[in-house]
Amino acid sequence: MQIHFDLNSLPQFNNAVITIGSFDGVHLGHKTLLDQVKAVASKHHGESIVITFDPHPRLVLEGQPKNFALLTNLDEKVSLLSKHGIDHLVIVPFTKEFSQLSATSYLHNFLLHYFKPTAIVVGYDHKYGTGRVGDFDLMRKELNPLGIEIIEIDPLLIEQIAISSSAIRRGLEEGKMRTVNEQLGYPFFIRGTVVKGDQIGRRLGFPTANLSLKDPYKAIPLNGIYAAKVKIDNTLYDGMAYIGHRPVVGNNLARVIEVNIFNFEVDLYDTEIDLQLIEFIRKDVPLSNLDELKNQLFKDKAEVIKFYSKTSNKTLYTTAVIVLNYNGLKHLKTYLPELIKYTQDADIIIADNGSTDDSVAFLQSEYPEIQLLLFDKNYGFCGGYNKAINLITQDLVLLLNSDVRVTSGWLEPLLERLLSNEQVAIVQPKVLNDIQKELFDYAGGAGGWIDDLGYPFCKGRIFDDIEKDEHQYDNAEQVFWASGAAMLIRRSLYIKAGGLEEGFLHIWKK
Repeated sequence: MQIHFDLNSLPQFNNAVITIGSFDGVHLGHKTLLDQVKAVASKHHGESIVITFDPHPRLVLEGQPKNFALLTNLDEKVSLLSKHGIDHLVIVPFTKEFSQLSATSYLHNFLLHYFKPTAIVVGYDHKYGTGRVGDFDLMRKELNPLGIEIIEIDPLLIEQIAISSSAIRRGLEEGKMRTVNEQLGYPFFIRGTVVKGDQIGRRLGFPTANLSLKDPYKAIPLNGIYAAKVKIDNTLYDGMAYIGHRPVVGNNLARVIEVNIFNFEVDLYDTEIDLQLIEFIRKDVPLSNLDELKNQLFKDKAEVIKFYSKTSNKTLYTTAVIVLNYNGLKHLKTYLPELIKYTQDADIIIADNGSTDDSVAFLQSEYPEIQLLLFDKNYGFCGGYNKAINLITQDLVLLLNSDVRVTSGWLEPLLERLLSNEQVAIVQPKVLNDIQKELFDYAGGAGGWIDDLGYPFCKGRIFDDIEKDEHQYDNAEQVFWASGAAMLIRRSLYIKAGGLEEGFLHIWKK
């Protein structure tokens, strides 16, 4: 996704399909809208563009609005939108002067002048121009004669987005993090810079990272203790967070947000981190002295650990299945439908390695909802995957050959295995031959080992002899290597290890 801050430096868009809105929270309702924009852009063979405003219009028009809080500040919003496969995000500076554009001037001197759209996707309640007098009917009347398609978002979706946003804010006020995170489609997070505190937590054996926030209007949940995750350089760490006024330390103190990261000793001062709030543990309570606080912190940590021991971590991580494609139209037609059907807990991404057949056109036409990474040339098997994984942000990545057929429930055991033990770096399923289904796959049916001479051998094949599947490898066990035909890995470890060795297989040919 390309991000633009200057209207006067915008590129010349190709068949622009635009939508306009605040997209606060970028929650599941917004995702449905964004998918619709991408589908329209695919239909027109154009580019999808989201237009949003900064600062929020209410801050300019009302000065200091009452009961105003944002689920996401600008940085957080940009980060979330970048995961949805939109081509361009345009951040328009909202000023008093801009707010005074008439409705027709907004349409002609703003939307038409800067974007030259082929289609505009908006809701029935979209208002614009001075006094917010512009509406859907005026937009259609002014722009339809110019050949611009005006698409009204389903009113039920607009209502769903509004209801979801209200429910999320209400859930934050009440500390109902499960409801909040389900509505968002991801863990609610607060992005901030670690600053030096009074170090009382360190003296009590619970050192904390104290967050300084950029945006004073960031929505903050109910005061109390939370089970939390801290994202640092794309790696997640368990911890417990505190939000409140520290009544045991003094009276009328400023509200703080701090987190104790479990088993973590690195100095984080001046580091920007994402604090994910997973579960509300208890409300803030007055305590008499530091000894009482220390005892309470031990109890809180025990409760957080108990929570994590009972909770599947599966929903706390984002997962991507990346299929590397090079002139693989036949494989896409054969295997992609089942991959989509049986993949519920991951984003499917096709990384196209400079195909010269009709693969890309097929995907854009038949599967516009699938995220597509387009490379300018064939970077080979290793280079293609390395390039793709550096472009995404998901926590877990599954590398899947384009000619592998998946079945119902194929991904869930892999996620459970990887997330149940932090010492596990990579897992792979059994891979059977797609034609002779009683045999293992030649490429490495169930992973394998390397002998003393450095020769790799696998479970399922010895030299050219392929084993018959008689359930001999149904139980999980440690292996030395996993097959790139289908393997799930922690993205942070993949990047830390330097990815696949590109010199090993320079160009992938078909």
